[in-house]
Amino acid sequence: MEYELAHGPESSNWPGPWPYECDRKLRVLTDFKRWKASEWSIFITAMTPTVVVAVLKNTHPQQALSMLMFSAFVHLISSPFIPEENIAIAQTIINYWRKIRTQTWGEYSRTIKSHEVLHIPHKITVNGPPRAYSGFSGENIVGVLGRLITSKSKKNAATQMRDRYSIDHKLQVFQFDYEIDPKVEKVMQSRNRRVKERGFESTLSIDDEYFRMIKARCGDGNVTLQSRMFVKNVRYDVYDDGNYSNSVLYYKDNFDGISIGLLKRISVCAGETVMCVLKLRKMLMMNSLPKEMFTGAPLAELKYALRCFFVIKNPCTEGERIVIKPEQILFKGLLVPYDTVFHVVPLDLSFEHN
Repeated sequence: MEYELAHGPESSNWPGPWPYECDRKLRVLTDFKRWKASEWSIFITAMTPTVVVAVLKNTHPQQALSMLMFSAFVHLISSPFIPEENIAIAQTIINYWRKIRTQTWGEYSRTIKSHEVLHIPHKITVNGPPRAYSGFSGENIVGVLGRLITSKSKKNAATQMRDRYSIDHKLQVFQFDYEIDPKVEKVMQSRNRRVKERGFESTLSIDDEYFRMIKARCGDGNVTLQSRMFVKNVRYDVYDDGNYSNSVLYYKDNFDGISIGLLKRISVCAGETVMCVLKLRKMLMMNSLPKEMFTGAPLAELKYALRCFFVIKNPCTEGERIVIKPEQILFKGLLVPYDTVFHVVPLDLSFEHN
């Protein structure tokens, strides 16, 4: 576990860099006391239900179950929209987590914080989803002001912050008060984009393995390929040379089910964008865990909370070639390697860019 969690993307079997939306990368376990909230979020929602549980499931099944249930609870309450039935499921999961907490972690685990989380589902019915009143916006202003400073002098730094923030404020007022040409507005809205919106463009070659599939969809018109696109402010890149970081996606298939695909091509013809993906064979992550680990646990609720967590082969190079539209995309997937498989985690929670 130390190898997989501590080194992460620096390891030879990690599937490329972290996704674009994860501004703050997860540091080594020995630095956990210095972790920021965004790092704990990645650890609890991505690493805990995958690598941590995989390591502990045979030797410490009760601890693995405890951590899996807490991760499932966090996923349920972190959604931007939480139906009433999900609140009830979250309450069931956290109640059982609290019930087994002492026998799992010992008497010292009975803390005030572990009691407070029992009341979060009820608070959601009163105040709404936690994402609706997140403190990130307030904390983020520190970063906004910090990026206005280029001088090490305290006097100059204060002047830079005042002048540049004033200019930015006036620009926002100008945008609000005047009707701006759509092309100019598009440039202004994307002025802080750190990467090219479409990546690199090229023409479709007759030797391309997806040539027939794209032509069947687009007809005889000119087809342009691009290596990147943003869908709902989330970046997706065409898979290239073992880098899966922005190329794995969850999408709604023709039967309204959830499928996982590896993005292979992005083509544009006559204003229509289509995406060629390799539909990956998957197995529910819950089905890969020993059944005896869940004795007495609310299994149905746990399966529902973790219904988008899957296990696929490593490397994932086999599957059915299909074509989808951008509107079929649900969210990006994060691949977490362990042993001979990839755990696929949905990146459907909030990150710095969205």
